[in-house]
Amino acid sequence: MDAYHQALVAAGRLAMIFIKTIKGKGISLVERKHGYYGKGFDQKDYERDLDELSTVDKSIRVRTLKPDVIKLEEVASQVLEPIYHPFGESIATGMIAAMR
Repeated sequence: MDAYHQALVAAGRLAMIFIKTIKGKGISLVERKHGYYGKGFDQKDYERDLDELSTVDKSIRVRTLKPDVIKLEEVASQVLEPIYHPFGESIATGMIAAMR
């Protein structure tokens, strides 16, 4: 049974999947290079990079679950403590959300 299927059938329990990824995999301009996260490509780079990725399989479909409905008043009334870390220290932005 693969990890994804195991997580789906973990009824009533939290499930977490750890994966090893390579930043920018498949695009030589950005593969394993820092500084490109969340940035767009110009048209020339976009066309070249799309060719590098080869064929896009448009038959792949993913069904997602609808999120629970959260009332804005409930969220707005929560007081979050600020998170501090030393100036200049590197921290993954995803970790900040997990620390709250």
